[in-house]
Amino acid sequence: MSKWEFFELDQDKSVVPLSIQNLKVVSWLENTLGVAAESKVPNPKFSKYYVNCACLVVDMIRNEPIHLLIRVSGGNIEYGLCQALHGEESLVAAVSSRLSELGGTGDKNRYAVFIAFSSRFETGRVPTCCGNCRDIMRDNFPINTMIFSGHSNGGKVIVSRLSDLLVDDFGLLNLNSPNIIIRYAARDTIIRGQYLENDIYFPGQPNLRRKYYASIVGPDTIFFGAHDVMCDYHPIYAIRDAVRQARRENRPYFDYVVIVGQDDGFGLPPDVMYKDRQHLMELNFQQECLIGNNVDPLVHLVTYELALADKHPIINGYWETSVKKWLPYPFSPAAFGDEFVKYATDKFKSK
Repeated sequence: MSKWEFFELDQDKSVVPLSIQNLKVVSWLENTLGVAAESKVPNPKFSKYYVNCACLVVDMIRNEPIHLLIRVSGGNIEYGLCQALHGEESLVAAVSSRLSELGGTGDKNRYAVFIAFSSRFETGRVPTCCGNCRDIMRDNFPINTMIFSGHSNGGKVIVSRLSDLLVDDFGLLNLNSPNIIIRYAARDTIIRGQYLENDIYFPGQPNLRRKYYASIVGPDTIFFGAHDVMCDYHPIYAIRDAVRQARRENRPYFDYVVIVGQDDGFGLPPDVMYKDRQHLMELNFQQECLIGNNVDPLVHLVTYELALADKHPIINGYWETSVKKWLPYPFSPAAFGDEFVKYATDKFKSK
């Protein structure tokens, strides 16, 4: 009998008993949790927070674990000054290495991927992967990748999918017609973003949806941001660029955010990196600590095309979401407990 009890999220994101009754699948879940619990990879020299994790990859054609991938463990490795290789990043690298030994993945949708976190910190909740790790997983693993966590001694385990941590339903609003305030803000964001952007290391044909500008708008302030890409390929993204300016001015209060990207011809909004969404969520956390209330500022997503005659930007698409809606199950500082929130609040107020 399993020492873990498995649950999953249904369509309404409610926690229900795991619908998969296949004993082989359950054994894969258990195996991955066991490997994670035994991982010796983590080295969190600053945070002292151990992220024990493991990955199992299943070939859906052969319906059995791929040889050499049965025991792929990972963890967070901290270095420099509060810099870290995250556990999920270590798993992507390890899986890529092992699959290369087998001749590569080919179609990644051929594989089912199980990612488990298991340590004394896990309490059977939906794993709150940070934005950076969501980005690397969505680019390398199937959308139905199973992600789950559990205490090494057993107990409740919630099996979620990578798709539960991502947002692709933006609820299209007022196509081609944002209000006049957002329209002017978008045009200012384009002008300032083009000036601020350092793109000499962009590839010749970058993914246009991921090439965007940002502005964070407060009661009496506006901070603009653009990508700053260096040759080491550890870029500062557009929202992060604006967040840094807001923090330097000690003005973390904002009412809404405008994201603007060039239309790629498919009628989709800018593809804002989850790492950038993480930075925005943390700025909002700072704002909430200071004002003493929970708020969820709107995020306006705008696309534009360039007129052939004068290269003047023409707005042609508009979507709307909010800081919290587009980062479900966030890796939030608030999850560290009330004591940390009080510490953070006192720290913010002392500035």
